[in-house]
Amino acid sequence: VGGTACEATGWISDSSVTCKLPSGVAPPQSLALVFTTAQGISTVAGIFTYNRPDVTRMSQTNSLPVGGATVQLFGHNFGVSDYTPEAYIDFESCARTVWTSDSALTCVVPPGYGTARGVAVQVG
Repeated sequence: VGGTACEATGWISDSSVTCKLPSGVAPPQSLALVFTTAQGISTVAGIFTYNRPDVTRMSQTNSLPVGGATVQLFGHNFGVSDYTPEAYIDFESCARTVWTSDSALTCVVPPGYGTARGVAVQVG
């Protein structure tokens, strides 16, 4: 799937197989499945996606306009290892993003003004 081999496969029937996928992250588009047998190769595009990163809360929600505050972002699907995530506040990259775990990142807040700014995370 997406150029990565299944960790384990299993035959169920002439029309069904199982594939244990490795942990990971993927680009926003869906991935292709390439199925190889003695009879040949079959490719099915756009069949699989990983869950997107999801920020559910922050350690603080206010900062001076000059930026530089360090905040923790909490959520899900940040990666089971450090896939070089990038956090954004109001479409501006954090001055520094550090992966802590699949559910936590540290962000050094970029400069900015205003209230109710959006937060996003990109992984991989």
